[in-house]
Amino acid sequence: MKIKKLYWSASAIWYIEDDSLFINGVKYPDDIKELFPKFYFMTAKGSCITEILENYRDRDTNAVIMFIEKLKGEKILVNSLDDVNILFSSQNRIYKDMDNSGDAVKASPKEREKFTQSALRRKVADSLFPVELEDIPAGDLINRKSVRNFDSEKKISFHQISSVLSAVREYENKKYLYPSGGGLYPVDIYVFIKENRVENLPQGLYLFIPYENKLAVVDIPEGDFREAHYFSNRDIHEGSAFSVYLVYNAQYSMPKYDGLGYYLGIADGGIISQALTVKAFSEEIGSCIIGEMNFDAVAGYFHLSPMQKYLHCIEFGIEKKGL
Repeated sequence: MKIKKLYWSASAIWYIEDDSLFINGVKYPDDIKELFPKFYFMTAKGSCITEILENYRDRDTNAVIMFIEKLKGEKILVNSLDDVNILFSSQNRIYKDMDNSGDAVKASPKEREKFTQSALRRKVADSLFPVELEDIPAGDLINRKSVRNFDSEKKISFHQISSVLSAVREYENKKYLYPSGGGLYPVDIYVFIKENRVENLPQGLYLFIPYENKLAVVDIPEGDFREAHYFSNRDIHEGSAFSVYLVYNAQYSMPKYDGLGYYLGIADGGIISQALTVKAFSEEIGSCIIGEMNFDAVAGYFHLSPMQKYLHCIEFGIEKKGL
């Protein structure tokens, strides 16, 4: 069995200030400070625990182990791919040096609306001779929207959910209706069915198998997925009939594309979301893409491998009218 190495997460920052060690802004005691910078260099290239301990034979072994376990718990030391939010968090401090308007946008509804309007009307480049294109009607798709209020009394038919998932299934000759980098389709699709909300499907967490067009039971969750969502999204989840969770599977992408495979998997997640929500609209099913949740709270039900990383989820159901 291959011994897993521990790696210092690319998003984690350590520094010495006023003769004290800080890791991600948290101050550590002097006995831990004395492990650096050697500890960082070892884990930056990847080291197993026995190798780390061997290099600190003159230190309290239990104290070093406790420090390692603490960093593992905080995802500063990792032995799998970084979660998506951690992967990009290192960009926060860089962007704030370029533009510090983010705090105001997050804190004020008025500023958020102003920011949204500026984003929709941004002017990236000047052009002396803009060419106006033909005005092509959007058709019925112009009425598609994010739905945040679902009617919990209305069921989704078996035909409807089959139709929604048909947007991401495999057809004859290994053909899909949406593109994927290298034709690999490395995003796994999990479906959580609520109790008595979808015809012919008992409550449970299912894996969609695109090449068989089947749903396979993964687990029967006893916990409450609602609490895994942030407060503003809990009612959306509770009202929906079923949820779709998109999970990137590095094992079927990174051997070909290395780290770029992760990016391509994230791109696939966006394409899949578009395909599913548009198909749902055609079946008169509302949808809402949820960009962030405390996935760790429910991750155990998915039985994911270290190669799999959660991307985002989508809630589906019949829109509650009259609101």
